[in-house]
Amino acid sequence: DGLRLLGQTELRTGLRVGVDEDVPREDRRVIPKMSEKVDTTIIEMSAVNKLEASLLSTGMIVPNISKADKVPSWDGEILLYKTKEDLSKGNLSGTIPVQVKGTMVERFEKKKAVFQADVRDLRNYYNDNGAMFFLVQLKDFDTYKIYYASLLPFDLRRLLEEAENQKTKQITLEQFPHKYREGVVRVVSDFIINKNKRAQLLP
Repeated sequence: DGLRLLGQTELRTGLRVGVDEDVPREDRRVIPKMSEKVDTTIIEMSAVNKLEASLLSTGMIVPNISKADKVPSWDGEILLYKTKEDLSKGNLSGTIPVQVKGTMVERFEKKKAVFQADVRDLRNYYNDNGAMFFLVQLKDFDTYKIYYASLLPFDLRRLLEEAENQKTKQITLEQFPHKYREGVVRVVSDFIINKNKRAQLLP
């Protein structure tokens, strides 16, 4: 009995939510529907927040990701440490440049997602010896999935060769195990291990 629908003024905005009469109006949560236009800045910031929360939950990965998107091709980096107990320089396992994209969707992809990446970005990743690309799909600001692509030099060279004179190139992303700490650590650790192996093979 303590719940009621929002008034007519609020309904005309396309937003509807159950409201607890005991909660002050300024504290009530209103979740935008997909039909409501959400500024891309808000979407991108929310995407970074979701990814950061997943990485930080491991206790071993520290994200350093900008929400301002001022640096070409990269949004920042993530740092993987060898143990949770020691996040000092001497215990650093490796760093990974990252780019994070966010988008609002009506339904999620199943196990994989695709994204049209800027070829100039792919070329920059290649010249920098690789990067991880994250895509965060949001139905609303509580329901989301994260996808990733581990873009190592070998993969990037192939993508660039296939792109030829195109401005964008479709990349395929796997579902990121953002709810499972061990899975998150494994994905990040595998990138660093494979990147180091490839570097050792270079002349």
